[in-house]
Amino acid sequence: RIRQACREFIIGDDRDDLLIRISYVLRNVGQSPQTEWCLYVAVDHLNTIPPEKMDLGDLAKLNFDSSQIAKSRAANVKENELLREGMRCLESSDIIWNEYDFTLEYYKAVIVSEYSLGN
Repeated sequence: RIRQACREFIIGDDRDDLLIRISYVLRNVGQSPQTEWCLYVAVDHLNTIPPEKMDLGDLAKLNFDSSQIAKSRAANVKENELLREGMRCLESSDIIWNEYDFTLEYYKAVIVSEYSLGN
């Protein structure tokens, strides 16, 4: 509903800026196990923003964190979607070369996710 309201009532680039701000508020609220759904929603919103407006390394990490939430909830398809979206971000950012341990952990998670879906 948040994304829909931003798209319908706000004109131009302000839409994306508002969605980014709302997502960062949700991200900050979603730091505890009781409110982790906020992180999940924030990442869904941020994945709709054009890549040139985002820090793709940060978004890759957020997608990874959200995929772990989905995995803990046995939402394997959603986990895979988040990992794939994060992989797109990871490959478009310099984080893939600068943070080897994270990149390795990410690729391992993608492999396990794909295997669990039978791919």
